[in-house]
Amino acid sequence: MAFINLLVLLYIAIANGPIYSMEFGLGSFAKNAAVPVFIFYGLSIIAKNHVRKPHQFHIVFFLFVLWNAASLLWTAEPATTWFQVQRYLPMVLMAYMIWDVLRTPKQFNQAINAYVIGAAVICIQIFYSYVRGDATWNTRFSSSDFNPNDLAVVVSTAVPVAWYLACSTKATSKLLRLCYAMYPLVANIAIILSGSRGGAIAVFVADISVLLMIYNIPRRWRIATITSLVAPMAITTTINFEKSIKRLMTLFTITQESGYISRVELWKQALITFSQHPFLGVGSGTYIVAIRDASVRDRNLVHNTFLSVLAETGLIGFTLYGIILYLVIKMLLRQQSLLRTAFLSALVVFCLVSSTVSFEMRIQTWLFFSLLILTANCLQPQESRKAVTAAGDARPLKLQTP
Repeated sequence: MAFINLLVLLYIAIANGPIYSMEFGLGSFAKNAAVPVFIFYGLSIIAKNHVRKPHQFHIVFFLFVLWNAASLLWTAEPATTWFQVQRYLPMVLMAYMIWDVLRTPKQFNQAINAYVIGAAVICIQIFYSYVRGDATWNTRFSSSDFNPNDLAVVVSTAVPVAWYLACSTKATSKLLRLCYAMYPLVANIAIILSGSRGGAIAVFVADISVLLMIYNIPRRWRIATITSLVAPMAITTTINFEKSIKRLMTLFTITQESGYISRVELWKQALITFSQHPFLGVGSGTYIVAIRDASVRDRNLVHNTFLSVLAETGLIGFTLYGIILYLVIKMLLRQQSLLRTAFLSALVVFCLVSSTVSFEMRIQTWLFFSLLILTANCLQPQESRKAVTAAGDARPLKLQTP
């Protein structure tokens, strides 16, 4: 089964990287790596004749998607809601496939290596866009067709994960550990070039988490690490980042130009929309449709994942999303100190930056949650036995044949 393991790891790097389009339905999903990987995964299930018992996370995630699909019954725009459901369906399979195929601590480490590599490729593409002078999104640099704000979620969230790999002596080679120790430098510069203000706050928090874990690496690397955190400030004074810096400085001003006023209007409108449809929501993916008659300057996404889920899927959908976060946090709190600190920091960073973008429908969100749940592989044997009922990690489910 080494081949399917390799395919899943490659899929993780691709799904977290710039190869995926921002907008994908089932059709464009098939153009990428997902369909062949899913086919080989199905064949592997037939060959081994058993699957891993789902974690509670997978069950609640499925219910969340099912609730989004149920909103077809009351949505004002069935085509938009159906498109949203189409985006979610492959993610459910992806989440379970990762859980089923990658079962050991070694495979978990390989998975998060792939995750960080995908984020690093995004950073490289941002640098390439800068060198070419290929500024998009109002003079902001990005990767492929990624929105710079969405990109910031991936790049900043990977900082504590990369740092965990740099600190973990059993996870990677010395050369890779050094590369991961320098990832904060790469990520900070990439965020500056992207001009993402939410990303700037998030990566600052990620940098603090790095400092909290700095004593877990060899002493000779600590200077290099501190340099990687301080260097972006020096680099911005020697390289022409003027336009990006100018945008980031609006973080401290509340004007129409800074964009905060329009976002606050969108957040207020999301709460108004929720008050009008408190239990069911307006329908998955239809917030923009719901506010078309509202007096807001910028008819756009909510720019807040939590408010987006609340407005579109109501209290029921929001509760399911909250349970998913609870299950992830519960799993992380059971881990050993270094892993717990790194991945809780990554989750805090994710929540911070996703409070400025609508990211619940992105594959990177559910890939990240899937990897956090996969930390179950790293539980000590006695902890694993206690988690059998909740995580389903002990006995495989036999496939019944007629």
